[in-house]
Amino acid sequence: MSAAVIVVETGSLTFLEVAESLRRSWRRGLALVAMLAAVVVSTVVSFRFYGDAGTLTWPLAVVVLYVAAIFLLYQLLLWPLAVRDCDRPLVDVAAGAAIVLLRRPLAVLGLALALLVVNAVGLVLAVLPLLTMTIAYSVLAAARFTLAPGPLEEV
Repeated sequence: MSAAVIVVETGSLTFLEVAESLRRSWRRGLALVAMLAAVVVSTVVSFRFYGDAGTLTWPLAVVVLYVAAIFLLYQLLLWPLAVRDCDRPLVDVAAGAAIVLLRRPLAVLGLALALLVVNAVGLVLAVLPLLTMTIAYSVLAAARFTLAPGPLEEV
């Protein structure tokens, strides 16, 4: 993600820039990974609980999946902002990502669907393109979407 942020902001990338960015943001990355892991585990546990409780609780299992999907969309916006703004508190960066999500919900959904299609095609073609090209493209697209000004914001 740090390399994608550098490419979006400067248009070029050097090894020294990536090393410096990684040095500045590795702690924040660990915190974000821990948060993501906790949410994934709680989603799996909740989904299994509501799914196994009977047919009356199946709608709650679907709600758990919807909330998890919204959280993943939020993560798609949060990570580029968290890497770019390492000096700001994570709470402020998280609020900024929530504002982006609330301002442009349809655009975020469109980005997510496009990235889902790109990654599905990469998975169908082979595992290696999925690991190299599609994931790298997804990270770059998320950084470009989140960090670049929208058409109404450019002046």
